[in-house]
Amino acid sequence: MRKFAFLLSALVVISGRAFADPKCGKYSFEVTANMPVKGLGQLVMPPTVLSGSVGSFEVFRFDDEDSPQKAGYNSVVFVVARKGDIGEQPVGGYLWSSRPTRVSVSSYSSKENFEIAFRQSSSSVTCPAYSLAIDAKGHVTAEGTIVGSIR
Repeated sequence: MRKFAFLLSALVVISGRAFADPKCGKYSFEVTANMPVKGLGQLVMPPTVLSGSVGSFEVFRFDDEDSPQKAGYNSVVFVVARKGDIGEQPVGGYLWSSRPTRVSVSSYSSKENFEIAFRQSSSSVTCPAYSLAIDAKGHVTAEGTIVGSIR
């Protein structure tokens, strides 16, 4: 079943920068059209909803002790990007980290763009953020690269 769900998913992975400090994880964002039932059971509710001028992001955190894993990465959150139109097809995906970690999220909104930034929660080192954004046309970007379009 897991292989079947993976084959049906639309897959786009955008890797983040590798950080010099080993305490900072490397991030990637994987767009998917679906989530296995096991993944749904690993989500912590309720989601954090961040709204801006051109859309919103719903950020679902995973259980710290039981999050999806793949190729040495742990999924930190599942993100859904929306414009808020009835009948739209949102863009959703996993934020993966090379280190099991918690992240904090912040947002910035302008007339043309709404951006959220994930930063590793660590008291000993300041790590660079990983960003996702929605523009006025419904394009969703990860680290400046278009990964999907809200339809």
